[in-house]
Amino acid sequence: LQIARALRARAGRDTDKHNCGFARYAGRVPSALRHRIADRFAARLSVPLPATGGPMAGAARYIRFFSDISSADLHLVGGKTASLGEMYQALRPQGVPIPNGFAITTVAYRHLLDHAQLHQPLRELFAQLHVDDPEDLARRGQQARQLIYDAGLPADLQEEILAAYRSLVSESPEATSVAVRSSATAEDLPTASFAGQQDSFLNIQGETQVLEAGRRCFASLFTDLATASRT
Repeated sequence: LQIARALRARAGRDTDKHNCGFARYAGRVPSALRHRIADRFAARLSVPLPATGGPMAGAARYIRFFSDISSADLHLVGGKTASLGEMYQALRPQGVPIPNGFAITTVAYRHLLDHAQLHQPLRELFAQLHVDDPEDLARRGQQARQLIYDAGLPADLQEEILAAYRSLVSESPEATSVAVRSSATAEDLPTASFAGQQDSFLNIQGETQVLEAGRRCFASLFTDLATASRT
């Protein structure tokens, strides 16, 4: 799950939630610099980047800022956020205004399931799933989403999310809107892509909204489309 500063989209407008953000700034960057940046970025994609010490480096169990994320962290943050971490570190020093953000890792998701003891209920719920029966799929998916949403976020996870959000907000004196988006580990892979099957929430402001969007984003792992694709 990924939380990033918004790109000043109009309230309520769902811009392309799969766009990594670079294209939206391309018109502000001279052509020669764009090509030089693109070449450098392409060269770095195959080389894991070292951690650069984000605002919560070493202190958080469940959070990674973009400055601490590389392609080697795909299992923790998913392909979408791993790419954003690479892009943030490669292009920000070149003057490209990549919005900052952070990931709530797969470790956090497993912690939520452990804390609420949801592993077995979810296994039992899908043990007899008839994927070719749309009504059965929808019913079980809705139950799974409700189980995860109702579980809430463990207190220690909430604390880390809010600490990271406050750090993000402190970077700008302006009112900060964020996008809360899925970044599943099987969404963006070299040989397959399942992007768009989980929910995204744009123009989120305030701590209460951030936590609420995070709960709904976690639950959306079991949308009908996402469940059918994994089965």
